[in-house]
Amino acid sequence: MAAGWRTLTIRETTFERLSKYHELKNIEKKLSPWIDDFLIMNLDKGNFLTQKYAPHLKNMGIHDNFVLLNDEKNKGFVKVILKDGKLHCDVDKSDHCVHIQYVMALPELSEFFRNKK
Repeated sequence: MAAGWRTLTIRETTFERLSKYHELKNIEKKLSPWIDDFLIMNLDKGNFLTQKYAPHLKNMGIHDNFVLLNDEKNKGFVKVILKDGKLHCDVDKSDHCVHIQYVMALPELSEFFRNKK
């Protein structure tokens, strides 16, 4: 193994998804360095979301048809509701406010939608 690298065990299905995506997108970088970059990029995205873009928002949980946020700026809870395949904010009565943008950037959102199928 090359210096500065470690072995990591992941599920076969996860590896297959990453490998297939890597192949379909014709990514020039080899698979392992690309996965390393991909992981760092997603960590940085999460840090940006929680520390820079909307530090006043916190994901309190994903429920059956909504994501519950704690909005420290407005001192209250916000429900971002999935209705008819679209997200809607119960506080701003909007589908394009900061709460919607925050939820759309959450990595957990893919799981939320995946469970709706």
